[in-house]
Amino acid sequence: MKFSEWKIWYRELPWAKKWFVILILIRPIIDPFFFLKRVEVYYSPLNILALLTIIFIVLSLNSKYLQNKKRSMTDFYFFIWGVFIIINSSILVIVSPTINNIQNTSKSILPLFLYSYTKRFIEDERDLEGIFFTFLIAAIFPFFTLCYEYLVGPIDPQILSGARGGGTRFVGLYADIFNYAIYIISVILFILYTILKRRESKSLTMTQKKIFLLFLFVILGLIAIKHVATWSVFIMLIGLFTLFQFTNLRGWVVGLVFIFLFLPFLGQYIYESQIHPLVKKELRVAEGEEGVERSFNGRMTRWIKYTGVWSDTPLYIKLFGIGPSGLHEATAMISGHMHNDFLRILFLTGLWGLTFYFIFLFSVLIKSFKKRLHHKFLIISSVFIIFLYSVSAIPTFYPNLLYLVYAIFAYASLKEPLNETQKEGRYPWQAAAAVRGPGNRYRNYSKFPVKRKI
Repeated sequence: MKFSEWKIWYRELPWAKKWFVILILIRPIIDPFFFLKRVEVYYSPLNILALLTIIFIVLSLNSKYLQNKKRSMTDFYFFIWGVFIIINSSILVIVSPTINNIQNTSKSILPLFLYSYTKRFIEDERDLEGIFFTFLIAAIFPFFTLCYEYLVGPIDPQILSGARGGGTRFVGLYADIFNYAIYIISVILFILYTILKRRESKSLTMTQKKIFLLFLFVILGLIAIKHVATWSVFIMLIGLFTLFQFTNLRGWVVGLVFIFLFLPFLGQYIYESQIHPLVKKELRVAEGEEGVERSFNGRMTRWIKYTGVWSDTPLYIKLFGIGPSGLHEATAMISGHMHNDFLRILFLTGLWGLTFYFIFLFSVLIKSFKKRLHHKFLIISSVFIIFLYSVSAIPTFYPNLLYLVYAIFAYASLKEPLNETQKEGRYPWQAAAAVRGPGNRYRNYSKFPVKRKI
């Protein structure tokens, strides 16, 4: 999708969809105002934005522009997981209506609304690429912030300890580096998806110069934020992309050149200069030089502590969630303090809830097998992104990441588009839309008869 095509797509959207595009665009500009919650939590723009998002989703879902879609088993698994979240979160707020519990509850419930909305928003590939390109535009602000930090100096530098490689980590105007990481990963995902699509459809939607500039932003960002999890996701995406190259002769050539030229030289340099300093403490843990509680930058200590608390709870708490437990530690166990989304979900929704969450992700993965190559890459990558980040972060607490990931999940549930002959034979109104131009899917075509081909 080109910028001119994106503008046409945006203008054609009804209000029930247009506000979501605006939300994605302004999100990187609003996130820097996180500090206002320290003055007054009720005036925090992020809290207000979360509330407004839920309100707009409810209004949009009740509008005539978002069509109801047939529910799948994937939706059922997500729904059951959502029931566990709502029940346990509600109990926690009723028993202990503290600010922290209310905030954790809103963060836990927001993904349920976002998934329901994106399922109705994404109707075809054009919608998916429109959201994708919107992310690319939204990344402009983090890009300029990153350039400022490189050229002028860090805005809010974080000095890493010697055990983590030392040096300065850029966080820009944001609360943490994950905000940078979201746009870095979305850009590299867009680049790889575009290359695969261009190879498969032979369409030149992006020049090599633009791809190079975007890739430069990704590399600069990875070096600046010094984040092991994001490096892991980046390596996963490159590896998966290389694997997807082995589908034809040209792909074999590109893949083999990457393996035999990139990995031995540039790959080794990147590992020794960027990755090894960040993981050398983990290597010392693996070699037995430091205790296991020091692993994952010391996060294992809290994981062991709260897992011990959870293991002492009754069986029904382990199965259905920590809501009715009455534990004082429950607030911390369901918050971002855990730095592990799998454990947080386990504590909040119990073994049953975590099981349905895993089945949901696996079901999305299965749906990718029926897609074309570039869509398959996109869906598999998005599932792996959630998995990798969940080990040491809380990806479901970052709505701007879910805007894109859930849009991809929603597209996974759609059937592959028909060709033009099939459209004219099965869906006359779609043929009329093709004749009258793009963006007419929200209008009534009953007065435009279409002749079917015989």
